[in-house]
Amino acid sequence: MEEIRFHYIVLLSWIRKYRSPSAAMTDNEDNSGRFLVLEKLFKIAGTPVAPEGGSLFYRVYRPVVVLCGYLTFLTTFIGIVKNQHDMDYVMEAARPGFVMINLLWMHFFIRYSLIVS
Repeated sequence: MEEIRFHYIVLLSWIRKYRSPSAAMTDNEDNSGRFLVLEKLFKIAGTPVAPEGGSLFYRVYRPVVVLCGYLTFLTTFIGIVKNQHDMDYVMEAARPGFVMINLLWMHFFIRYSLIVS
C-alpha cells in the first residue's frame, strides 16, 4: 500500500509541475524536452518526427514495424471476412480492428507529410 501511495504522490507532483502556469515555455527557453515523450513514442512506432541517421538496426526496424502494423490490420480484416458466420469471432476481431483503422490512417498521413516536406 505504501508503494502505491508513493507512486500516487510522485504522479501528482509531476502533474502539478507540468501543469502550473510557471512551467509554461517562454520564447527564449529551450523546447528540447517539451515533447520528449511524443518524440520517443513516434520513434518506437517507426515514424520519427525528427529523423536522424540512426543505426543499421533502426533503419531495418522502421520498415519492419510499419509493415507489421499494416499486415496485422489486413489479416484482421481477412479473418473477419472469412469468419462472417461466427459472430463471436467477428466481434473479437472488430474491436482492435477499429483501433487499428484510427492509428493507420494517422500514421499514413504523418509519414506522407514527413516524406513530402
